[in-house]
Amino acid sequence: MAVRLSSLEDDLTCPVCCDVFQDPVVLRCSHSFCRKCLDTYWKDKSVKDCPSCRRRSSTDKPPANLSLRNIVEFYQKVQSEADGEIGGGPPAHPAASGKGRGAKAAGRGDDTAASGGEGGGGVIPLCSQHGEKLQFFCANDQEPVCVVCQVSKQHRGHNLCPIDEAASDLKEEVQICLKPLNQKLDSFQKMKRQCLKTSEHIQSQARQTEVQIRKTFEELHHFLRVEESTRIAALFNETELKSVIMNEKIDHLTKKMTSLSNTIRDIEKQIEAEDISFLKAYRQTKGR
Repeated sequence: MAVRLSSLEDDLTCPVCCDVFQDPVVLRCSHSFCRKCLDTYWKDKSVKDCPSCRRRSSTDKPPANLSLRNIVEFYQKVQSEADGEIGGGPPAHPAASGKGRGAKAAGRGDDTAASGGEGGGGVIPLCSQHGEKLQFFCANDQEPVCVVCQVSKQHRGHNLCPIDEAASDLKEEVQICLKPLNQKLDSFQKMKRQCLKTSEHIQSQARQTEVQIRKTFEELHHFLRVEESTRIAALFNETELKSVIMNEKIDHLTKKMTSLSNTIRDIEKQIEAEDISFLKAYRQTKGR
């Protein structure tokens, strides 16, 4: 569990303060930071850029990363419960944990009648000091003892009981200690299932939102294409109409220019004619 939590903590660490995220926000480049860390980083900067990829931010107030914040809260809750389990949980019995004087017995090493040890097909463990069978358990020193140890000065007056009785009692005690641990495990499994369910919901929402965004922009693109075609058609119609009008004016001016050019040419011929001819045609020429 500690290894898994440590691995998760690496993924939940702010790259600025190198600590677990607090009030995380997300930039357009998808990098997340503590809001306070990002504000401090941006405090004296004219350009608001990402501390990781240096991409310029389009806003100086990035939105909160709600998904990341939920995961951080879940991690902190699991971490707190794990710490409570280690520091404040039911203490392990010295006989089960191997601490206290029971560890001393393990240190000196109990001999056995065969190399397989206890439970190895009828093998009987023997006392390493006296070579006798380990038939009793000393509750005071939390170690198995033989009949000689029972009357020795070291264990004299101690609370002794048969091995099988002590094992049964201590196994029952350990089973009781296992109950809250199993409850913790069930709780973690339930939270994990909830997290998986939440993650699936987030992915489903993202897919639905993506479809809606694509649909909206496709409708917008269609509207813009229709609007573009309509306006271009109107422009062509207006251009054609104006061109017709201008062509008519050009034709009219061309005809007038041709007529005027003919008149000028005739008058110039009259000017170059003989005086009598000029004077006879003068009135007509002047009238033109």
